[in-house]
Amino acid sequence: MQSACAAYTLSGRICSINKQGYAGSKDFALPADWENRACIILLGDSFTWGMSADAGSSYAETLVRLLPQAIIWNTGIPGTGSNQARLVFDHYAPSLRPQLTVLGFVDNDFDDNLMPVDSWVNALDAQNRLIHLRKYEIDAEERVIELDLYTLGYIRAYGVFPPSSELERLLGVTRLGTLLLRLKETAAAPMAAPEKLERRRQVTRQHLLELKAAVLASGSELLVVLVPWPADVSTAGRRFRIAEELMRELEIPYLNPISILDAAADFAARPDRHWSNSGHRKVGELLADCARRFFERGDLADCAQVPGPNR
Repeated sequence: MQSACAAYTLSGRICSINKQGYAGSKDFALPADWENRACIILLGDSFTWGMSADAGSSYAETLVRLLPQAIIWNTGIPGTGSNQARLVFDHYAPSLRPQLTVLGFVDNDFDDNLMPVDSWVNALDAQNRLIHLRKYEIDAEERVIELDLYTLGYIRAYGVFPPSSELERLLGVTRLGTLLLRLKETAAAPMAAPEKLERRRQVTRQHLLELKAAVLASGSELLVVLVPWPADVSTAGRRFRIAEELMRELEIPYLNPISILDAAADFAARPDRHWSNSGHRKVGELLADCARRFFERGDLADCAQVPGPNR
């Protein structure tokens, strides 16, 4: 990717990466004056990485701009869950020594946490086009299935899974046949059974518990930024509410930015559902205010936006 960026066949946010492969041009290192500065590590997925924000406009970059004396490391990795965040923290925290650890939590983390941490193929094809494909899927019996190279290539080329039979292939070449296949898929699609969501909640709960313990053992403090989807802004969805309940249950301080976001103005246009520049800016400002209070007073409870565990 670095060579493609140097040759200008890639540009934009994807070219702002350090030697560790994370967002930002500065490599991860602890400066000599670190004890006199605020040190923050950001964990999370595509929102934390800065998806859909212009270069310099993500919530992480807004935090850097508003806290110029702080040392901030952004380890966001698109498509990952809390299990990956724990591995990243364990790898970097001993050398970077953050006093504040911020996890961006999206409700699709409930699904991502069932996957292996190496779930994605991230590469360039022969034309320097980005390849970002998940190598696994969860079947109807909740088993994690690894996809073969043929299936991944088919998804890459056509955006759908390959036909499961010759009849399905033949049906797919006609408009009526395609419509019938879509109706079949819709009818066969498994419902989001409560027990499936409960399993995801329990797995995620364990990952969050382990992350919280690791953060506290390192001498850092854990703060979660809950990430809503556009539909959550008007009425918080079931998964968002479960995520909020989990943070309260585990007594993990969290920021809920729903009240400051506008579903139309602060999210990118469909089918993208990440924050737009204005959404990233608002969340970055909210986080910066909380981080500033934390480093001034030494307690996340001083953040007016962080609910107590029993509220």
